[in-house]
Amino acid sequence: MGQAARILPNLADDASLVEDQEFLPLLNADGTSNFDGVINEGTDASIFWTIYPRGFNVTDQDMTNVLNQGRRLIDTTGRKLFIRLGPEMNGDWFSYGGKPTQFVALWQRFYTLMQTITPDAALVWAPNYDGCCSNTPYAPYWPGADYVDWVGISMYWKGFFVDWPWHVNKVPPPDYAQQVIDTGSEGGPVSLYNEYAVKYNKPFCIAETGAAWGRAFQSDAGVVSAMDPGPGQVAIQMGFWNGFLFNTTFYKQYPLVKMIQAFEIYKVEDGVQRDYRSTFEPTLTPFKAGLAKMDALGLMAWAKDISQPATATKGAAATGTPVVTTKSAGFSVGGTFAALMAVLALI
Repeated sequence: MGQAARILPNLADDASLVEDQEFLPLLNADGTSNFDGVINEGTDASIFWTIYPRGFNVTDQDMTNVLNQGRRLIDTTGRKLFIRLGPEMNGDWFSYGGKPTQFVALWQRFYTLMQTITPDAALVWAPNYDGCCSNTPYAPYWPGADYVDWVGISMYWKGFFVDWPWHVNKVPPPDYAQQVIDTGSEGGPVSLYNEYAVKYNKPFCIAETGAAWGRAFQSDAGVVSAMDPGPGQVAIQMGFWNGFLFNTTFYKQYPLVKMIQAFEIYKVEDGVQRDYRSTFEPTLTPFKAGLAKMDALGLMAWAKDISQPATATKGAAATGTPVVTTKSAGFSVGGTFAALMAVLALI
């Protein structure tokens, strides 16, 4: 399940963030999960842990089971742990989505238990971006500033809203990210960045992001047909990244942006073969050049090689008294911290 910090062999350096996921309640009856790939992958990369609720029939014991896993991850690795609970809750594509009252209640219970079991982890509230139609608002799902450590967002480029269902390849506007996290014709009427990160002084992360290039059409029956490549994969993806990831002005304009995670996936969705990957050619070469530019400016941070235990480690079950430590200073707002999916970090 885990994405090792070395998941991107085409990059010369190790990612500073490794992503894994879990379900709430746990899928395994014995209350354990195998995190060997994360724990033993040989770097000090921080762990970004996405928790997907399986509805709202969740007990405090279910939450304790999951959080004990988080405790074990921290104690075993000594790494920073970010927990993203119920991402994109303002959409309707997850079982917990579109139900704000139930979601907020679950979130507040989870955060309260976190303070006992993993107070040194950071809880990330990350809705999907609200588009120009404003049919996925943020406010109903906000659990309150006292229950959130980080504010985040899922942000993708598939095409202009007027081109939905996005069967046309086009270059994004250069300020696309600004429009999405703030306001603009491709974003919604409410600035997620200002209304939640700035207002409550929370660090901000772009928790999932990428630009899709449509390679071909693919029907439900698996029939593949040609698709107009448009300006091409490199122009689309680098137009996307140059607007914010490789744009120093963006970080000056939005200084609370601390983390960016790239969606390095090739998938079929909405009848299109979409390639989000920038760490493969033809985008790899200009993408690495962008990283090198940021690195030369002292804005990149990479994971370090460390000696990890070779023994297998399972997630902790529900029993036992957790070891409680203080919240890591690594979660402070100071500095610039960004990341690519299990990938990079700018500090």
